[in-house]
Amino acid sequence: KDTNHGWSGSHRAFKHNFEPLSQHARVIAFDLRGHGASDKPSHGLHVARLALDLHNLLTHLALPSPPVLLGTSLGSALIWSLLELFPASARAAIFVDQAPLQNVKPDGTWRTQGSKGIFDAASTGFVLGQLVANPSAFHAGTPAACMGRAPTEAEIGFFGAIAGEASVEALCEIMGDHTGLDWRKG
Repeated sequence: KDTNHGWSGSHRAFKHNFEPLSQHARVIAFDLRGHGASDKPSHGLHVARLALDLHNLLTHLALPSPPVLLGTSLGSALIWSLLELFPASARAAIFVDQAPLQNVKPDGTWRTQGSKGIFDAASTGFVLGQLVANPSAFHAGTPAACMGRAPTEAEIGFFGAIAGEASVEALCEIMGDHTGLDWRKG
């Protein structure tokens, strides 16, 4: 299995999942560009480029058969993009916590129940403005915005530290791209 973390995350977000998953499959986890321990380039900060990065990793690993891919949030969009570009890249895919379209369509035909703050270009701009204005406070609030329950102080600290490793510029560029993509037809 290959795990793809979400926006502002890193492979460390899956640390409690590695042991149980590894009892059934080989687990490969990595950090997306601009996130975690990966490089923080000023280019290629969009979903299709992240998908190409994953394709390049899978090609480099020369696995004996296509993997099962698991993506959370942004990691799901990365898989949708990868499969659009390279359909034979996965044996199966698991999508967690991401609708195929995050924004509400202007004609009202799509309404997502999953997003707790980003629905259109205006709300994307507002949220990213909060990130730029005070990254530490924004990252501390991210667990509450993403979890289905109130996070513990330990979870706030853990996920806040992971988010703090990401480039603010990368987060803004990637989210700006990610929220406008529509994967419903794929």
